[in-house]
Amino acid sequence: MKKIKSIPPYASIAVKSSSETLFVISSNICYIVNRAYDDLVLLRDYHDRFHLDDSYPEYWDPEKTQQNAEKRSAGWNKFIDILRAEGRINNTNK
Repeated sequence: MKKIKSIPPYASIAVKSSSETLFVISSNICYIVNRAYDDLVLLRDYHDRFHLDDSYPEYWDPEKTQQNAEKRSAGWNKFIDILRAEGRINNTNK
């Protein structure tokens, strides 16, 4: 995996394996953003920790958020399998 030094605010991020795009993170945001997203975001919380969230804010559009999660599920599952194969995930639950 390629190491990232910085990600510009609001940038969309393609997560790839070799030349295949597994899924796209719609935006790199912080918790005080004044926009709503119904797709995967990289969210920086108020402790400067980053995590992936299916939408922001979580209550925005649950139906559309679920549709978007279903669209990326195959790529997401490949991503998790890659992380597991590389020993980056310690649990055995899928």
